[in-house]
Amino acid sequence: MFDKPQQFLQRMKNSYLAISVVYVIFGLCLAIRPQTSSSVICFALGLICIIFCAISLLKFYGTIQRTASFDPRLILPIIAGIFGLVIMFRPAIVISILPVIVGLILIISGFVKFQNGMSLKQCGYEKWWLVTTFALVAVGAGLLIFFNPFGTGIVFIRIVGIFFIIDGVLSIFSIISLKNNQRYL
Repeated sequence: MFDKPQQFLQRMKNSYLAISVVYVIFGLCLAIRPQTSSSVICFALGLICIIFCAISLLKFYGTIQRTASFDPRLILPIIAGIFGLVIMFRPAIVISILPVIVGLILIISGFVKFQNGMSLKQCGYEKWWLVTTFALVAVGAGLLIFFNPFGTGIVFIRIVGIFFIIDGVLSIFSIISLKNNQRYL
């Protein structure tokens, strides 16, 4: 698969960097245009669900002989199609649960970064505390958002954008720090 462990680590760092840049861009979109971003996210997610439904139904009816009974393999595509229509035409429903989802993402990401910070400490990296501190801030923000999802509205979406920016910048900082200190790899 990989010729050397160094290649694996390089690809891993590149993937991590790409995800971090996406976080920053996503965060900027949410912070600058929260309503537009929310609507676009809902429309795109709805479209993906509808496309999944259509492709699944076409594949099913193209390869399976029709029977008189209902096939359980149709349940997921039909649910996805209905969900897609609902969020495309009623994005407020998804926007109301979006804080819970984003809160979970920040909590999980924060825990991963906390582990990274602890690993940096074990390796003797001087600024391990910086990664760990921002990780704890991300976990705290995720918990706050998760347990109070309806208290902020548009301000919430902007705050989420700011936290995605912070999370992305922190990840980029971690990658650059590791690159500058190759002895830890």
